[in-house]
Amino acid sequence: VTSPFMFFFLMTFLKSNYKRFVVAGKLSTASNLTLSSVAAMLNVLFTLPLDGVVTRMQISSLSSQSSPQFTSPSPSSSTTPPQPSHRRAPPYAGLSPALLLSSNPALHHTVFDTLKSYIFALKNIDDPNSSNYLDMREAFVVGLLAKSTATLITYPLIRAKQVMMADQQSPSFSTSLTNTLSQIYNAEGIPD
Repeated sequence: VTSPFMFFFLMTFLKSNYKRFVVAGKLSTASNLTLSSVAAMLNVLFTLPLDGVVTRMQISSLSSQSSPQFTSPSPSSSTTPPQPSHRRAPPYAGLSPALLLSSNPALHHTVFDTLKSYIFALKNIDDPNSSNYLDMREAFVVGLLAKSTATLITYPLIRAKQVMMADQQSPSFSTSLTNTLSQIYNAEGIPD
């Protein structure tokens, strides 16, 4: 809930100030993409610590469900359950993949515009910015393909971000994006 609100707030703030101080009127596509990328990066800086807390809470609830529940101790045992030894990820763990993931909307829109231009070329429509539009079915399929492509390209970063934000029980855990991706590949490989 926080992330979309923060992104919308930042995007509105950046657009209004850009229009006030730089260019009055309608924003170009390049300006709009640049402002949305900046808003997405700022959004990451504000919301990543909260996202990390949520990720760690989800992981800890999953691990507590899979382990046996703590029962009342016998008189001869300790009164506190054993505590796992692990280190917590810092608040900005996963920052580099999260910042790179802010390119996901730009990839999505680029693929969408490319596919839309291709469809217009098949329909012999010269100007993709003309008053011609995709019909509902075409827009759905093009949007589906564009989002799927963007997600497929950025999924390794999504996975690395989640791993970097989670509680790390391994002392060999790395905070480097490339090392994290390498560790994931070595541990899980590519499914057949």
